[in-house]
Amino acid sequence: MAVQVENAEYKAGLNADRYCRGCGYNVRQLPEPRCPECGRAFDPADPRTTLAKPKLATWWRVRQIGLALFILLLIPTVYIGQYWWGWHVEQGVFSSGEITRNGRELIGPKWLANLLGQRQYLLWRTQVTDAGVAALEKAIPGIKIVR
Repeated sequence: MAVQVENAEYKAGLNADRYCRGCGYNVRQLPEPRCPECGRAFDPADPRTTLAKPKLATWWRVRQIGLALFILLLIPTVYIGQYWWGWHVEQGVFSSGEITRNGRELIGPKWLANLLGQRQYLLWRTQVTDAGVAALEKAIPGIKIVR
């Protein structure tokens, strides 16, 4: 049952948008000073009982945080991924037999190589012949080979 309130202050406060403190529902032009969504009572004459701006939904904040995390994780992933892709392509060229290796040299500390175990190949610098350099330049466009 809706009760019509004949309060002049209440009607004067209806000109501005006000929002429920409980759920964020727009309580402007309601027939009674009670939120129809959550049932919370409010006093239109007292601005402390309502909000001037609607509440932001929780999902909006979660979405903003998720987007920020995605961007922050995307940057190192792309950075690491481009180096992995270059390494991956080089390994294909090496395994094709077109390149003969003169040898390899450890470019990191031995303790780190021991710590990496089977993945110590990450610390190797492979030395190739001039024919191998030509094969790499042919297989990987735009590669910069330091001699």
